[in-house]
Amino acid sequence: MKTCAIVGINWGDEGKGRMVDLIAKDYDVVVRYQGGSNAGHTVINEYGKFALNLIPSGIFRPKVINILGNGTVIDLEHLSMETEKLRKAGVQITSDNLKISDRAMIVLPYHKVLDELAGRAIFAAQLLAGEMPAEIEDVFTAAGVSLFPDRLTDLRTDCTCPDYANPCKHVAAVHYILGDRFDEDPFLILRLRGRTQDLILSGLRARRGVDAPVDRGTIIDIGDNVPTLEEELPTFWEMDRDLHGFSVHVSPPIIPLPLLKRLGEPEVRAPITLQGQLEEVYEAVSQAALSLAYGDFGAPPTNGTEE
Repeated sequence: MKTCAIVGINWGDEGKGRMVDLIAKDYDVVVRYQGGSNAGHTVINEYGKFALNLIPSGIFRPKVINILGNGTVIDLEHLSMETEKLRKAGVQITSDNLKISDRAMIVLPYHKVLDELAGRAIFAAQLLAGEMPAEIEDVFTAAGVSLFPDRLTDLRTDCTCPDYANPCKHVAAVHYILGDRFDEDPFLILRLRGRTQDLILSGLRARRGVDAPVDRGTIIDIGDNVPTLEEELPTFWEMDRDLHGFSVHVSPPIIPLPLLKRLGEPEVRAPITLQGQLEEVYEAVSQAALSLAYGDFGAPPTNGTEE
């Protein structure tokens, strides 16, 4: 069996891809044994001019089997784009002439995000401390990965209600609730992308060489001297300390009646609207709640102005 190895020893740009394309017709198998999509093998033939980053140059020979071997680092998104470009040019690519080793390293979008995060010390420190950086979307953008759906087809919603609009008011309400959950737990959006907080943190530690667990605060051992509920009942509802000086600021929402507007009007034909009927009720309930909350200090005006 005839074997030929083409190795570049001049830091790239030696014409390895063109050489493989030239002699591939005399071989049954062409194997790329290492490297990733950062490589660029320029090939010019009857199909056109191509800069192959992952796929071996033998792909242009119909009877040649091309293999991405154990040492290759495969970016699946890049491989998909490269394959599509070749197919549009008339190059046949099937599972018979392009094969991937089960020991090849696969690069997924979250790997790119972790690499970008590891290179930003402040962001990495915040995440390792259990905090979500406010500018996390900038990291995804720099990594070429979208944090949120950027196309209509990326987010599919459906509802059994008779509304023809999509999203309907029920789906919109779910989106609002999901947005509130993101505020409560920012790591939820990463879990929806298939990455738990622990996986993200372990990946960051591996990239930054941080083996020690993150200090999340001091744990105080209170021992066995914990009173039972029965012992605490006489003073359970009493304040433990004086709240003098504790201030509460209550302000109206930016959009009036947000909950009613999120839910929308019911599917009932009527000369009056539910929002119109409940608007005065909401105003009265809000005033009563403010008066109760502020007690003798007086409730502030609901229009947000000072008096």
